[in-house]
Amino acid sequence: SGMYIANSVDEIILTDETGAIVNEVHYTNSWPFTSGVSMEIHDVEANNFLEGNWFEATLVYGDGDYGTPGANYDGTVNVDDELAIPGHFRLFPPYPNPFNPTTTIRFNISGEAPLTVSLCVFDLTGFMVQTLVDGFSEAGFHEIKWNAKKHASGVYYFKLNWGSQSQIQKAVLIK
Repeated sequence: SGMYIANSVDEIILTDETGAIVNEVHYTNSWPFTSGVSMEIHDVEANNFLEGNWFEATLVYGDGDYGTPGANYDGTVNVDDELAIPGHFRLFPPYPNPFNPTTTIRFNISGEAPLTVSLCVFDLTGFMVQTLVDGFSEAGFHEIKWNAKKHASGVYYFKLNWGSQSQIQKAVLIK
């Protein structure tokens, strides 16, 4: 497919048709895998930012290569299923980005109120640093300002949950 991934340091970022980040994983030399080892995650619900949720690939395919390209881990996880992403639910990229110390997170939801919505901020390790919205929210366009002056410079992720669906956006705090 023309996609190449480095053996030691790289990132994989999946986006939807609007350009919103659906999921991403960044790995470095600090992960407990030797260069060239294929990795697999056994639980698609696990936080893929945490190296402890990744395992050395043990399944063999083709001419003896390890990993599961184009296939599921062991048949119990079906990653080929189409996800039913609500058409009236969108988390926009934060702005400004990069920011110091405040950024604005915008999202739009539609449907009959009340709607259960949560918006949380995670650091690069997957640790939730703050909940910005938790519970019910009115349908419509919303803007939330996040002041990160008490947080260290770095990459932060904003995760908007609506029912069982979620979207993620990334921002960089530079002090």
